[in-house]
Amino acid sequence: MLFTLEPEIELAQNYRYSRKQLKELESLIEAHYDELIHSWAEHFRR
Repeated sequence: MLFTLEPEIELAQNYRYSRKQLKELESLIEAHYDELIHSWAEHFRR
């Protein structure tokens, strides 16, 4: 599964995850959005 985070959280590809699993994953991404964006920026700033 692949989600894009910007400009909005959106499912880009699904590799056999159920709708329920995708909704749970999307909720986790929403809950940790700021942390994900910050970590991504820190990783590529090196």
